[in-house]
Amino acid sequence: YFFREIYLESAVEPLVLARSITLGRSQTSDMLRQLGTSPLGTLLFNSTDWDSCSPRLKLETFSSIFGRSTHWQNHRTNESLVVQEFFLPALIRSDFLDP
Repeated sequence: YFFREIYLESAVEPLVLARSITLGRSQTSDMLRQLGTSPLGTLLFNSTDWDSCSPRLKLETFSSIFGRSTHWQNHRTNESLVVQEFFLPALIRSDFLDP
């Protein structure tokens, strides 16, 4: 398997931990390696090759950090990608969620 982990950060601290998981020797793992610091969402949401599969799964760590897991399918390559997002305490305390 190939794992890519990144933090989405404010100017002060990490807000979200995002993890992408796919097969180690695949076109999808090559794509993830080439992303560098570019957001994965830009690729997934702007490509007609990728669709998210329902349902999203709720995640919770032992330290009560909540998250979600989404399975994505590439229709061109028939490869899968799992994206996990963990919402860190700093996000809950921040003003990003205020309307």
